[in-house]
Amino acid sequence: MCDDYPPPFVTIHLQGFLAPMEEVLLQQEKQQQLEQLREQMMIKVLPVIQQIVEEETNETVLDMYYDWNFRKNKKCSGMVWISLDISPKQLNKFSWPKELNENMFRREVIALSKKAQKEPDETNLYWLNPRLILVERIGIFVEIENALIEQNYGETLKL
Repeated sequence: MCDDYPPPFVTIHLQGFLAPMEEVLLQQEKQQQLEQLREQMMIKVLPVIQQIVEEETNETVLDMYYDWNFRKNKKCSGMVWISLDISPKQLNKFSWPKELNENMFRREVIALSKKAQKEPDETNLYWLNPRLILVERIGIFVEIENALIEQNYGETLKL
């Protein structure tokens, strides 16, 4: 990565992040209620995280995304991805390791996307560190998903 600019992404990996009430829902196999509870929590927490990131980086937060992995009898884990509003030139500054073939990796991501949904309109890869690759897939929704989003069922799809 180039040192001329601050990094355009902030990632937060959370492990063992499960409140007692959430643990009860998980044990009772009430996945949907657990996800709804976590969604409500994130609505309150994200603005606080945004403020901290903006103060620490002196940059504007562009987007924030998150995902959770709830597994019974295992540690709950999650990721928060934050995209900073930094020059697009910087996105080309991520160097892909020479021993890995970026084009082959991209083709594999596209093949897996086709299996699950459809081929993305655009696939961007960002090598953030030796343990983390950010894959941005743009235009992956099929027609029914787009129709559901237009009918305000986006939250249902997210869950």
